[in-house]
Amino acid sequence: MLGNLLDTLELRYPLNNPYLLKTKGEMMQECRNATLLRASYSESASCGKRGHKEHWDDRCVLQCGACVPCIFRRAAVHRVGFPDERYGYGLTSGRALLRSQHNHDLSSVIDFVERNDDIDAIWRTLRSNAHLDVSLKGQYTSLIVRLRDEVKNWAQYMELI
Repeated sequence: MLGNLLDTLELRYPLNNPYLLKTKGEMMQECRNATLLRASYSESASCGKRGHKEHWDDRCVLQCGACVPCIFRRAAVHRVGFPDERYGYGLTSGRALLRSQHNHDLSSVIDFVERNDDIDAIWRTLRSNAHLDVSLKGQYTSLIVRLRDEVKNWAQYMELI
């Protein structure tokens, strides 16, 4: 969308997102300064529900731990072996996580992982949600497969599946 805006304003500036086809775990794993990343990752947040802390068990933390961005982050942190972070919901085990009344996103992510869609189904879903360059179909679907594996690995570790 930023590219379209720049085009509309006739500002010819090429945009390049080197992370476009990377999972969060891949980005963390490929970080050139792993020491800095390890020291600072817990000071950042991925949470999509930071404005809804009234239900959190711990309102002093940066993220809920149960929304889709938090789940993807948790899977990435697990992938690189960093210590788990504190989350708004005091969820210490997979079973507690699944029983939580705030697990709507988690249930959807688990459904995504367990559904194990094939490449054509993944592509149809992607195309129904965004305008994507058909020439990148293989790269986009590969990204989703790798993301699914990353989240599945974390979910198995958490005994969610």
